[in-house]
Amino acid sequence: MNFLAVIPARGGSKGIKNKNLQKVGDKSLLQRAINSCLEHMDVIVSTDSEKIKSEALKNGAKVPFLRPKELASDTAKSIDACIHAVSEYEKIYKKSLDYIFLVEPTSPFRNSKHIKKTIKKLKTESYKTIVSICSLENKPENIYLKGDFLRKYIQIPNEKFEQRQLMTNLCRINSAIYATDRNLLFNKKRFLINPIGFIEMNLIESINIDTLLDLKYANFISNELCL
Repeated sequence: MNFLAVIPARGGSKGIKNKNLQKVGDKSLLQRAINSCLEHMDVIVSTDSEKIKSEALKNGAKVPFLRPKELASDTAKSIDACIHAVSEYEKIYKKSLDYIFLVEPTSPFRNSKHIKKTIKKLKTESYKTIVSICSLENKPENIYLKGDFLRKYIQIPNEKFEQRQLMTNLCRINSAIYATDRNLLFNKKRFLINPIGFIEMNLIESINIDTLLDLKYANFISNELCL
């Protein structure tokens, strides 16, 4: 099987300036994403930024193009940027691919072991997608839709989890890893395609950087646990 990791890393960021170049511990978010994949497969970074391109090349990723403006706006979709990156990679390097990994830089504690576990599942079981998950922190019955009044967002199943221990089989996608069949990705233009397998990550490994508070928390965790 041939794999390719696509790391989407726009230069513009509303919440944190130059977010993808911010450091957790002594490594940038981009470097951490590249390091998690590089021993297992080629890594291509899709960016519109010369600074990000320089950081990516320094850490062993391929950046054979800068992302077109129409794929670098706030409204651009990850799936479109990913398909563009894969198409360019195949055209430039003349390689056929079986599975595409989408690896966001905003998950600093995803690591090479998680990527290795995903590859093992792809090689030994019949999945079209493998996605990373973690346990659910909040009870689903506490999700409400705001309007003139609050109303339950999840109507079915009408089940209550009085204790967290009863939520063992519930999970959420943590957005750290998506690995999808290349041809189906292009045909269906989505990352989640049945049958879907999963690898589990704990809540610390699932930390996602969206705000400055997230970044400070991730650095605290990195310093405390030497991650």
